[in-house]
Amino acid sequence: MGDIALLVGWALVCGSPRTWVVSLLGAAWFALAPFTEEPWLREQYGPAYDAYRQRVPRFLGPSARVEPV
Repeated sequence: MGDIALLVGWALVCGSPRTWVVSLLGAAWFALAPFTEEPWLREQYGPAYDAYRQRVPRFLGPSARVEPV
């Protein structure tokens, strides 16, 4: 999320149409990257990764709190 905010801020400061194009492409790259990494992470870490995904949001938002047993 930090990289996306940085790119959008850079585009706002520069105000150039070319900067907006590069920034939007970069933001799309960072937004789509987790979707390509998740299958590999699930394969590598199995149930531990699934438990992690239930506790931690992908980008921003409330996380599902799991009470320890």
